[in-house]
Amino acid sequence: MTQDGWRWVAWSDKAVLDERGDVVSIVAVGRDITAQRAMEERLRQSEKLQAIGQLAGGVAHDFNNQLTGILSAGELLAQALERDPDLRELAEMIVTAAEHSTRLTRQLLAFARKGTLQTVPVDMHGTVQDVMALLRRSIDKRIVIRHDLAARPSTTLGDSAQLHNALLNLALNARDAMPEGGELTFSSRVAALSREHIEASRLDVAPGRYLALDVADTGSGMSEETKAHLFEPFFTTKDVGKGSGLGLAAVYGTIKNHRGGVEVASEPGRGSTFTLYLPLVETASRQEDSELVPAVEAHRRILVVDDERVVRDVLRRLLEKAGHQVLVADGGNEALELYRKNHHHLDLVIVDVMMPDMDGRDVLALMREVNPAVRAVLSSGYSVDGEGAQTTDGVRLLQKPYTLEEVTRVVAESLATPVRHAVP
Repeated sequence: MTQDGWRWVAWSDKAVLDERGDVVSIVAVGRDITAQRAMEERLRQSEKLQAIGQLAGGVAHDFNNQLTGILSAGELLAQALERDPDLRELAEMIVTAAEHSTRLTRQLLAFARKGTLQTVPVDMHGTVQDVMALLRRSIDKRIVIRHDLAARPSTTLGDSAQLHNALLNLALNARDAMPEGGELTFSSRVAALSREHIEASRLDVAPGRYLALDVADTGSGMSEETKAHLFEPFFTTKDVGKGSGLGLAAVYGTIKNHRGGVEVASEPGRGSTFTLYLPLVETASRQEDSELVPAVEAHRRILVVDDERVVRDVLRRLLEKAGHQVLVADGGNEALELYRKNHHHLDLVIVDVMMPDMDGRDVLALMREVNPAVRAVLSSGYSVDGEGAQTTDGVRLLQKPYTLEEVTRVVAESLATPVRHAVP
């Protein structure tokens, strides 16, 4: 049975005639097609969101290349204008606008499931507590925040920052649905999702044990029409200037990227409940010990490989600002030629992942044929196949767009990391 109690039935009928051709009876056969309709609807929704995700991810990736030039050049310009406060303020405005655009592209990449994803144990109860503490300092005091965190265990594998942002996005949407105040409740439980439950809902997950995390509000609620478009990028019911329409799309992409699913229950005037299903892990969560980035001496020799001229130029300037010597190549073939000639004198290679002539990982594999001990960083507007900030062979990821601080940190960490002789 569907969630609203209705069933879909396909009917066929046939008239039975007598010798004179008059209808004496009608034979009708009904077939329950509720499950078939639900499966077809899930497939249509999945294909639509996948197509939108591909478009959104492609736009975000290309835009990130341009933002790399804008953000980094603006930062360098601001530093160069320290003695001219008026011009420095204009440069800082450029940096601020680029940072805002960066957040938008990362939301698009989260929806498209192409953002960087670390994989560490995350205690979602701790994440909820962090979000609640932030909300209590910032939202309308007429909104009462409650919690009922009953799940044991409450740990999933994933990216703590992305999961935190997903919960915060849901909470801020709940806030906007309660302009006169109300209740916002976070609750958790362990859910055993059966194949029957999955087939009856729009979830696209494997059967098993999940952490079910509810974010419920007593706000205005939503119509069926609104719910049908809820996770599409740029869809919003808010007034112009009140929202980008990317928050819930980013939530959807983040949870899908964590092999989970999202359910929504809502009626006009009766509030909304978003349920996040995240795969459970039995291991206890752990917090990474904070470590200082190791100091790296200047004057290291670094090869930068990127097909975008603005990205090559600005990364070269950032590295030279940090005191390094830089060679540049506009693609894989030129990079390999330079590396074969200069590998004895190079300390690090920074390679763009997506280039027209050769994939960055293929470039790195060929460089390892020349020198198995090559140190490298992969740079991309996407993540590396959705992997984390460090791939399995110790190669780190530099996410576009980046700042001088981020470049300095990743270079330092890469030069301090032991080299593993594995082909990516």
